[in-house]
Amino acid sequence: MDTLNLALSAVLAGISFLLFLQMAIAYKRVRSSKLLLLALGFFAFFLEGIFLLLSVASVNPFTVFSMSREILVLNLLIVIVLYAGTVRG
Repeated sequence: MDTLNLALSAVLAGISFLLFLQMAIAYKRVRSSKLLLLALGFFAFFLEGIFLLLSVASVNPFTVFSMSREILVLNLLIVIVLYAGTVRG
């Protein structure tokens, strides 16, 4: 088990879940379709993080699901930039 990939997957899943919750709450208040799409996008990142986390921990039923560390870091950076954009506004 690679500890760095495990940590990166956990961070990706955690931040994505928090952003999903934030967008879902914002959608509930405003009812904007853009916020709903953002919430669904963050939920997709959350699922990706969970699948990667399970894959790294060797309990994933989808054994084919894997990702290189570089792509994982890139996905994490994308989520962090999106997080910065939502918090800043």
